[in-house]
Amino acid sequence: MTVPACAVVIPTYKRPAALRRTLSALVLQPEARDVEVVVVDDGSPPPDGDAVATTVEQFREQHGLEVRVVHQENAGPAAARNTGARSTGAPLLVFLDDDCAPAPGFLARHLEARAPGERIARMGHVAWSPDLRVTPFMELVVRGAQFNYGAIADPERVPFTCFYTANCSLWRDDLDRAGWFDASLPPFMEDTEFAYRFVGSGGRIVYHPAALVHHEHAVELESYLERQRKAGKAAVEVVRRHPELFDVVGVADVADVALREQFYNALLRYAFVLGVEEGLAEDVDAGRLTGGELRGRFEGWVAGWAVHREMETRAWRTRTEALGREVTGRDRQLAEVIQAKDDRIASLEAQLGRLNSLAPLRLYHALAQRVRRAGRASR
Repeated sequence: MTVPACAVVIPTYKRPAALRRTLSALVLQPEARDVEVVVVDDGSPPPDGDAVATTVEQFREQHGLEVRVVHQENAGPAAARNTGARSTGAPLLVFLDDDCAPAPGFLARHLEARAPGERIARMGHVAWSPDLRVTPFMELVVRGAQFNYGAIADPERVPFTCFYTANCSLWRDDLDRAGWFDASLPPFMEDTEFAYRFVGSGGRIVYHPAALVHHEHAVELESYLERQRKAGKAAVEVVRRHPELFDVVGVADVADVALREQFYNALLRYAFVLGVEEGLAEDVDAGRLTGGELRGRFEGWVAGWAVHREMETRAWRTRTEALGREVTGRDRQLAEVIQAKDDRIASLEAQLGRLNSLAPLRLYHALAQRVRRAGRASR
């Protein structure tokens, strides 16, 4: 059997419907005919496990996709990625989550040629599915809480803290050099920990937003809070392995004494705002306020808020510019002091040079040198 040039590894657990959507999008990629797809069932119990096997069989027979399923006892996504990667001989590995449907061009971007010997991990972009109703909380999640693409200043050198295995590719040899994914870590931090070791071993992470997938799984506050708690526990495990990452993975936040006060203040303000919303809705229901009037008032409030924020921003910008000018002035003064000191030293060195060139001093130095030689000869 011919070894494929690339394998797409998809861990899955108890989500056969999500897997079906992902495979349906993947099979539409023209390059899908030239890759192997390995679905790793992370111990899904019946009937989900049976549904995963049936789905894979259907895509192989009905769509001609070179796809197979590998089963393992439930051990988490890191172990599933390792299992899938070890089950194939493909030199290039693309990792994809089971609830991330590839957009057109996804495989093409990951299959773009890499320079010979270039040890890079290519990372794509995760966006919410157009079919989902994206809530303000979900917008927050993709602005930093889970996917922090805004922290990527240079797409050619991505920080290891911004590496996400939901959509990435790398050479199998690089996976081996970095030591594979740590299956003993709890979920939610294994991406970051692996990326730290990968970069430390000489690898580089690049960001290609055109390699796009659509996240099909809506998130809600209650379940996400539990996810964050687990991520905090996982961060402690990462620091146990790499103490130097204490600040980087957020463990140092436990010392932020103002955090709880900020949280409670925001919570109380939000509860107040919810009460305002309910009161306005009651006015509309009672006929004291029409929907159009409420909409007009709200737009006015939003405009007022925007103006207020703009004024605050301008004030801060003015303060920042003033501080910048003060720092520049102090730097100039410091430079002048240093230059004056250097000039003084140069003047003293010139005076010393002239003194040493005087005849009495030359005679003194010559006599002193003879005395030292005579002393050494007598010993």
